[in-house]
Amino acid sequence: MISIGRTLLELQQKQARAERRALGDAPAIRARKDLADMGLTYHDKQQFLDAVRRGDLIAVRLFLTGRGVDPNAADVWGTSALDLAKRNGNPELVALLEGATRK
Repeated sequence: MISIGRTLLELQQKQARAERRALGDAPAIRARKDLADMGLTYHDKQQFLDAVRRGDLIAVRLFLTGRGVDPNAADVWGTSALDLAKRNGNPELVALLEGATRK
């Protein structure tokens, strides 16, 4: 009886962990779908850097939330996403990227 109780408890704990993990992934999944709706691929570094270049705060936020790109990504000349945002003078984008690169 005791072993059955332990097994049931372990199963409940395992299910609870899986549910928490699924809930934690929900924002990333939603962001990936939103990027796809915009014609973008959540793991495409070049599209991420292009979004930074054009100052597209929404797309950049979705790329970061989707967890498919490195916030420290750099172009072929070694210019990072943060450097691009600073060059464009976009303080909101700079703050977003600084927060993401610290994690």
